[in-house]
Amino acid sequence: MPSDESNYGAIIPRLLSEYADVFDALLEYERTKRMPKLSRKRRVDVTIDTDLLRELKRETERKSLKLSNVVEQALRERLRKWKIEK
Repeated sequence: MPSDESNYGAIIPRLLSEYADVFDALLEYERTKRMPKLSRKRRVDVTIDTDLLRELKRETERKSLKLSNVVEQALRERLRKWKIEK
């Protein structure tokens, strides 16, 4: 964090937005005195071609990777490419 206090006006809203779930958990703790479980991941349902899924599972098992990590990485790369294209 920069030590210059003039930058806080720009940094604080970004942090509040980026870590909204953490701040919500802290507010919940303050209200109930119980800390909720924080998870940075959500389970989602998607429809994927059967052959693609079969091949992806085979490759992730062969390389000892987690399927969800491979999917997350692919989605991050796609988002990064879309941002570059803007």
